[in-house]
Amino acid sequence: MLHYLSPERPVSQEEKKRRFYQGLETAIWQAERARSHAHSYRDFRVGAAVEAFRDDALSFPHRFRSFYGINTKILKERRPICAEPIALSSALASGYTEAIGLVIIGEPQEDEHGLLHKTLRPCRECRLFMKEHPLMRPETIIITARPPQEECAIIFEEHTLEELLKAYGES
Repeated sequence: MLHYLSPERPVSQEEKKRRFYQGLETAIWQAERARSHAHSYRDFRVGAAVEAFRDDALSFPHRFRSFYGINTKILKERRPICAEPIALSSALASGYTEAIGLVIIGEPQEDEHGLLHKTLRPCRECRLFMKEHPLMRPETIIITARPPQEECAIIFEEHTLEELLKAYGES
């Protein structure tokens, strides 16, 4: 029998999800901290934190790691760079093989259909990016959240990638 901390011990999907939910408050804080470094000519700031997993780490603690992303749009005439692809690509570049969960935090704005949700949903380009990204799975958890307000609980919504894609007719 392998020790709990053995890097050879298989990790179930249930254990991965449990670890993500146990660290959800920290992941929201990390995404909010990342958001504080975002750059936008119109002060629209988004932060993302992805909890990633890899099977081939040399030690158990290195099997799970968080990566962060921020949006950047310096000038109106320039193409935006979204937070979600930055976080996911950083995990991929570091050799991680699965995104267990993704937290996205920013002020809500209307989506491409003119709908305003209670939290900021990924834009169409990010949804399509996530759909094809090698770390993402249909069951990957996506938490969308509003930035914390003074003395208020954080408002967030929970989705899977599959649910978000279905909601926008992109599955």
